[in-house]
Amino acid sequence: MAATASSSLPVAYTSAGECTNSGATYTINSGTGACFVIVNQAGNANYAAAPQVTQTVNASKANPTVTFSGLPGSLPYGNT
Repeated sequence: MAATASSSLPVAYTSAGECTNSGATYTINSGTGACFVIVNQAGNANYAAAPQVTQTVNASKANPTVTFSGLPGSLPYGNT
């Protein structure tokens, strides 16, 4: 995820809820819950600060599957 400001000034990324971030890379830390992706742009002598923008991402548990591979079809009793 990347954010840009129309001023071309750099944006600052932060997080809240069930996630952490390193720059624009976010990691969800829980199987369920909300991650709040927060972006700010401070402004400078030529541009006012941009309003903070927050996007919400909801995590939900995945449904895992278990499969077997490499098992023999059948063996007569006593054979290994």
